[in-house]
Amino acid sequence: MELYLIRHAQSGNNANPAQRVEDPSLTRLGHQQAARVAERFTSAGITRLFTSPFRRALETTAYLRQATGLTPEIWIDLHEQGGVMRGTDPATYVGCAGMTRDEIRAEFPGYVIPAEIDERGWWKGKPFEGLEAAQTRAERVVQQTIARFARSQERVIFVSHGTFIRLLLGAFIGYPILQRNWLGEVWNTAVSTLLITPEQVQMTSFNSVCHLPPEWIS
Repeated sequence: MELYLIRHAQSGNNANPAQRVEDPSLTRLGHQQAARVAERFTSAGITRLFTSPFRRALETTAYLRQATGLTPEIWIDLHEQGGVMRGTDPATYVGCAGMTRDEIRAEFPGYVIPAEIDERGWWKGKPFEGLEAAQTRAERVVQQTIARFARSQERVIFVSHGTFIRLLLGAFIGYPILQRNWLGEVWNTAVSTLLITPEQVQMTSFNSVCHLPPEWIS
């Protein structure tokens, strides 16, 4: 399989972290970035499109949906490390619900929504998720991805988040970032590509933003 890990486009929290909210939308620049990265995949032969349930990822995925003609599938485990948190200080974060099933249906009709997302949302007010727990989740995603797709010719997109993409990459190549912080910042809509077979995983690109003009990189 070929796997494309795409970070969501710029959100309000990226642009103004001092005024962060628990589930921000994309900024104007974010919508421009999302449109550009989608153009990159118009003729790429993508066969599956998975997304985190955060609003910024769902909005980014809408552009990829239009470009590929695919039905987006929400995969809760692709969410950002931490979860849905209200507040600006990690010491006082309050867990929130996340978007509910009805909210997603209304704003993103046609997306495949897992049964776990109900009227209580998808995060359901759980406490902050630490890095070690997120690392375990990344390893679970890797195991499931290899089991489902490694023997296939599928070309798959995961729309996810900066920290979690770094955790995923480390887990895929067997070099967890918790042991050594060897990956830097992941840009908004950056594309990292992996070739995955049952025998090996090869990273063929990391943090590619060739689809963006320099002034749009964030």
